[in-house]
Amino acid sequence: MTNESSPLLPSSPVGGDNGNSTINTKTVGINIEDQSSSDFDYRLDGGPGDEGVVKVTESLTSWVRLLLFFVVASASGGVVPGQNVYNRLFCEAGVFAYACGDDDGVGNTTTDGKYHEDEEDNDSCCPAQWLLLANVMNALSCLMAFSFFAAGLLFDMLGGRLAGAAGCLVNALGFVVLALLTGMLGTDAELSPAAETASFVVGVLLVDVGSMVTNISFYGFLWHLPRQQALILSLSNCVMNVAAFVPLALRAFLDGSGRILLRSLPAVLSLYAVVIILVATPMCWFAVPSMEEYRGRAMEVLSLPIPARKVRGMRGAVDMVKKAWQILEHHARLHLFTIVVGTLTWMAPFVYMTMTDPMAREVFGTVESGERLATMYNVCNGYLGLVLGPLLGVVVDRFRRPQNGVELMGYIIVVTLALIATLCAVPSWTLQMVAVSSSTVCQICMMLFMVRYAIIFAPPDRVGSVTGLFVAGLGALSFVPIIAMSVDIALNGSYVQPQRWICIVGLVAWIAYIVYVKRTSPWPGSPVLLPEDERKLAKVYGVGTIEDAAYVSGKSIPAFRRLSSSSNVLDQRALLDAAFTGGAAERIMEVARRRSSIGSTGSTPSTTEIITALRHRSSIGPEHEGDGEVPFPQYPIVEDGNSSNTNSGTIRRGTAATSLDCIVVAFNGHGGFGGRGEPSLQWVMETVGEPDDPKRIAIIRSVLSPMVFCAELVGTILEMRIVDEDGREVTAAACTAFHPGSLENGTIMETGSDRYYCSLTASKEVPIFMDRNVCGEKMIQRFVGVLQDSVWDDKRREYAAKKPMWYIGSLGTHPKFQGRGLARRLLSVAANWARRDGADCYLECSEENVPFYERVS
Repeated sequence: MTNESSPLLPSSPVGGDNGNSTINTKTVGINIEDQSSSDFDYRLDGGPGDEGVVKVTESLTSWVRLLLFFVVASASGGVVPGQNVYNRLFCEAGVFAYACGDDDGVGNTTTDGKYHEDEEDNDSCCPAQWLLLANVMNALSCLMAFSFFAAGLLFDMLGGRLAGAAGCLVNALGFVVLALLTGMLGTDAELSPAAETASFVVGVLLVDVGSMVTNISFYGFLWHLPRQQALILSLSNCVMNVAAFVPLALRAFLDGSGRILLRSLPAVLSLYAVVIILVATPMCWFAVPSMEEYRGRAMEVLSLPIPARKVRGMRGAVDMVKKAWQILEHHARLHLFTIVVGTLTWMAPFVYMTMTDPMAREVFGTVESGERLATMYNVCNGYLGLVLGPLLGVVVDRFRRPQNGVELMGYIIVVTLALIATLCAVPSWTLQMVAVSSSTVCQICMMLFMVRYAIIFAPPDRVGSVTGLFVAGLGALSFVPIIAMSVDIALNGSYVQPQRWICIVGLVAWIAYIVYVKRTSPWPGSPVLLPEDERKLAKVYGVGTIEDAAYVSGKSIPAFRRLSSSSNVLDQRALLDAAFTGGAAERIMEVARRRSSIGSTGSTPSTTEIITALRHRSSIGPEHEGDGEVPFPQYPIVEDGNSSNTNSGTIRRGTAATSLDCIVVAFNGHGGFGGRGEPSLQWVMETVGEPDDPKRIAIIRSVLSPMVFCAELVGTILEMRIVDEDGREVTAAACTAFHPGSLENGTIMETGSDRYYCSLTASKEVPIFMDRNVCGEKMIQRFVGVLQDSVWDDKRREYAAKKPMWYIGSLGTHPKFQGRGLARRLLSVAANWARRDGADCYLECSEENVPFYERVS
C-alpha cells in the first residue's frame, strides 16, 4: 500500500506471510516535564462550519529555556553586529596595515610597511586601512545572506539542539583563527597580504556562519510556545543587535580600569573562544529542544505528528530555490521594487555601522570622538534590539492582516531615514544619539519587514526559502551601493556625505514605494501556492484539489486558503481537527463519487461496472489511444513444483470481494485462530482494542479496502483457495500485484486521481480511520506518526523510474493457515511473471519479516 492510497498516510504497510509492513515501528515520544504552565483556548473563526477550540499549554520551563538560549545566542554573536568596534580592535592589532603603504595620507611615513600612530593624531589606523576593513566586513555581511539556506538545511538535518551546539563550536573556531592571525601580526612573523586577507576572511566567516546556525535554532521553540511565534522570530532577529555588546565587553578586558585583565587582543579572543566552548555550548545543549522534543511537542499542539524532515543535499537545496523563485515570479514588479528599497534601507546605516570612528572625527574634529560614537552605536544597538525588537515583533503580529504590519514597518523606516539624513553631520552628541538610534531602529524594522513580507507571499513551509532568496537578492544588490560609497569616500575623503546621500535616496524610494502600494493595493488575499503545494495540501484532507479540501473541512474556499496558509500553527491545528471527524470522512466519499469518472455519470454503477470500465481504461497506454480494447495482462499461473493437491490449495485470480476479508484478518491477526498480524499495525491498533474488537476490524478494513479494490481495478489479485473442514472453499492467502507501468507516479494510486476516486467508490468503505471519535487520538497519532517516517514511497518511485518492476502491494495469510508456505507459493507466481517480463519483483516489508523474504529469495 502507498501513502497516496489513504489520506494523510505517507507510507504503506505491505504484508508478508503473516502480513508485513513497509516501515520500522518508531515511537514519537513526548517527555516534557514542565511543572508550571498556562492554558489558553484558541478559537477559529472563518467560513462556515463549526468553530474549533484548541487547548494548548505553554510551560514556564519553555519560557526559561527560551530566555536562556537568547543569552547564549547573543553571547556567541558574530563579528558583523559590532563591526565598528571590532574594526578598531583589528585595526590596532595591525590587520590590513599593509593598505597604508609608505604614506598614511596625513604625513605618517613608515619604513616597515606598517602604520605608526602620529604623536598629535594619536591614531594607529590610516584611512586606507579603515576603508579596506569596512569594505571587507560589508562584503562578508552580504555573503552572510547566502548562508541562510545552509543554516536552514543544518537545522532540518540535525534539529535545533545539535545545530545550536554545532554553531557555537564553529563560532569559537572562528575566534581561534582570528586570535592566531592577530597574534602573528604582533610578532616578526612574515605574512603576505594575500595570506593575511584570506585568514581574516575565513575567521570572520566562521564566526558569523556559526552565529547564524546557532541563531536559527530559535525555530526549535516554535512548537513549545506556539502562541509566541512573532516574539520568537523577533528574538532571533534582535540577537544580531544585542550581540553588539560583545565587542564592548572584549574591549573592556583590554582597557580594564584599575588593573589590566588581559593585555593583548589574541589573548582576549582565545579566552572568549574557550568560554563559548565550555559555557555557551553546554548551555545551548540544555536549553534548545532536541528533534525528538520538537516533534513530540508538535504532536501535542497539532494533535498529529509532523513528518520527519528529509534533507536531500544540494539537489534539495537547489529545488527549494527554484520553488521560491517560482513564488516570487508572481507579483514580480512589486518584488523588484521591494528589493531595491530594501537594499537602500539595508545600506542606510552603512557608515555608522562600519566606519563610525573616522566619521566621528570628521563631525567632531577629535580622535576621542571616534571611540565614543562607536560605543554609543553599539550600546544603542544592543539596548534597542533587546527592548524594541521583541516589542515591535509582538505589535506587528497583532495585526490580523500581515500587510498592515509590513506597511507600519515602512512608515517607521521613512521616519528613521529622514532623521539619519538630517542629523548625521550635526556635531551634537544629543542629536547623534537620535541619529544612531534611528539607524538601529531602521535595521530592526527592515529585518521584521523582510520576514513579514515573505509570510504574505509564501505558504508556511516555504517562508524560509522565500525569505532566504529575498535576503540573498538584497545581499547581491548591496554590492552596488557599497562600491559607490567606497569610491566616493576614497575620492573625496568625506564619510558624512555618503551616509547622507544613501539615506536621502532611500527616503525618496520609500516614499515612492508607499505611494505605489497605496494606489495599487498589490497584496494577495492569501500566500501564493504552487500547483504542487495545492496538491500536497489537498492530500492532507484526502482529496485532490483545494476546493474539495475546503468542502471536506467544512470551510469556505477563501477561509480555507487563508487558514491553511497561516503562519499560526493553531490555525493549522483547528483545520486538522476539522479533517478528523466523521462528517469529514463522509464528505470525502461524496467527493469521490462526484469526481470519479464512473460515479459522475449520473447513475450509480455497480462495483463490477466500475472495475470493468477502469480496468479497460487503465490497460490503454498513450501509445494505444483510440486503438480499441487492449488486453489486460493475463499471464498464466505457473507454480514451481507439484501443488495440484487440493489440500495444499489452488492458486487462482481473485477479486476484492473474495480476498479482502483474508487480507484484513492477516494484517490484524487473531480472528479466533491465534497467529500474529503485521507488527507495525499491531502496535498502532493496540490502543483501539483487541484484534477481535469489531471497531478495530472496521478501522483496518477502511484502510485496506480501497487498496485491495485498486488492485482489482488496475492490477492482479492472486488467491490461495483451500477447502475448509466444513467443505467450503475459502481464501487462505492473498497477494496483490501490479505489473510494470501500472503504478501512478510510483504508487498504487495518487490521492485525487481518477483511480483513487474510483477505488474509494468501488470499495464503498467510508474512511473511518480519519474519525478521531471512532479511533481515538492516540491511535491516529501512532498511525500517522509511524507511516510518516517511511521513505519507501520515494525509493519505490525512484526505482520504478529506472527499470521495470512488478510491485507486490500486499501479501498476507489468514492466521488459521499460517505456517504452510502459502504466501511463498503466491510470491513465486508473481516472481515468475517478473522473470518473464525481464523485470524485478519489488516489495517492502518490516524489519521483523526480512528473514522470511531472505528464505524465499
